[in-house]
Amino acid sequence: MRSVVKFFLFTFVIVFFPSLIMLIISYFGASTALLILGQILVILSLTGFFLLYLKKEKEYEKNTLEKISLANDIEKLRELRDKRISYRSKAEITKKILNIEYSEEELKLLKKYGYSKEDMDFYYARLIKEDRANREENKIKRDNFNKRYKNKYKVYIDFREVLLTAIKWTVVFAIFSMLAISKIYYKFVNPYWAYAISMLLFLICGFLAVNTIIWIVRALKAFWIKDYI
Repeated sequence: MRSVVKFFLFTFVIVFFPSLIMLIISYFGASTALLILGQILVILSLTGFFLLYLKKEKEYEKNTLEKISLANDIEKLRELRDKRISYRSKAEITKKILNIEYSEEELKLLKKYGYSKEDMDFYYARLIKEDRANREENKIKRDNFNKRYKNKYKVYIDFREVLLTAIKWTVVFAIFSMLAISKIYYKFVNPYWAYAISMLLFLICGFLAVNTIIWIVRALKAFWIKDYI
């Protein structure tokens, strides 16, 4: 659900800011100079938004690291993890818990929340150290992982989690596609607004289609590697 909310937030900003700016500019005329000015303002506003978002995201993750730096109570760390929004924060908290006390349950959660090469390096290091009965097999899995993802930053190897995400995006895409195809909104608004809604839905469906395909591909990759990574 977090990723869906983030997607629609970005979609709203990408659509709303340019539309609002160009609407305001149109009140002053339709000259080439005003059109260029409007385009510059659109670029600046979108750039400013994404820079602000990245800054806040960085501050959020930094705040998580500060909260867990001196924490040693596992239950409090778990409570903090439940409250944090991003998987990045959840992964960092899970690694902290594993450093305090190892458990298979927490290791599985790290595999679920972690999506960076660094997280998976930590995962295999703890797995090999603690699971002595399957140590050689886990070393082979780690080597297979390193061969495949040596130069990658983001990795998605938890098949169940990736599959659920792919299904979620497929459902969201299907809902908006049916809404766009049925054009049921034409019955409730005037033709001008109906046309505007059609364009908006076309844009949203385009973004959703790309995102859905990306997650389906990730799910297929996770399926093929799940037995040897």
